[in-house]
Amino acid sequence: MRMSNAILAAFFLCSSAVHAEQTDLFNRANESYATGKYADAARDLEELAGRKELSAPLFFNLGNAYFRDGRTGLSILNYERALWLNPGDPDTRANLRFVRKTAGLFEPTLTWWQVVPGWMSLDAWSWIACASWFLLVAVLILRWWKREAKWTSGFKPVTAVLAVTLAVSLSSALIRLPDLKRAVVLAADAPLRVAPLEKSPAPATLRAGDLVQIENRHGPFFFVETEDGKTGWATDKEVEPIISHF
Repeated sequence: MRMSNAILAAFFLCSSAVHAEQTDLFNRANESYATGKYADAARDLEELAGRKELSAPLFFNLGNAYFRDGRTGLSILNYERALWLNPGDPDTRANLRFVRKTAGLFEPTLTWWQVVPGWMSLDAWSWIACASWFLLVAVLILRWWKREAKWTSGFKPVTAVLAVTLAVSLSSALIRLPDLKRAVVLAADAPLRVAPLEKSPAPATLRAGDLVQIENRHGPFFFVETEDGKTGWATDKEVEPIISHF
């Protein structure tokens, strides 16, 4: 099995994307990664994330560092965060597939109606839906106001395109809404408890890197559903939401 080129490649970070005072952290992370100190590289990058210096490349590099450090759950979590910000990045998708396959994890299969929403982020679809809505309303008002003018007939194709764009973008945003509740299991063999209590019976366990859907919360416990339909309680130390940074 060949490792993704993005993991084998040198660990590059773009210091121009951050404020000048963050450059030392980036440089330190570069040096740590290059010398095999992956935990140190991850620590410096997490510090940047804690300062809200968030970007898809930052999470991508965190995913690489955690993978090299043997922490599958955190690696997958950060690749997922990178895809949340930049869903179309092929390197992140390749690395995520590789890490999942290496860990023997279930690879989610998208249905046909989930493919298009995955092309862009929820924010992007929402902005497109808003823009197409306002433009569509403006065109319809103009056509009604100048309904006697022959030139308004030329707006019919524009109206159709805007209507289709609105339908696609709005439906894509709605399809992506449940992604707000997605989370990644961080701990290996995390117990899936029957109640939100530390010593509650756990008829099943979760693997590090498993994707779950958060349905409820009680104190430090999340009620989650796994991709194969199992439900139960896990602590916020064992499971972390993908978008908790945002």
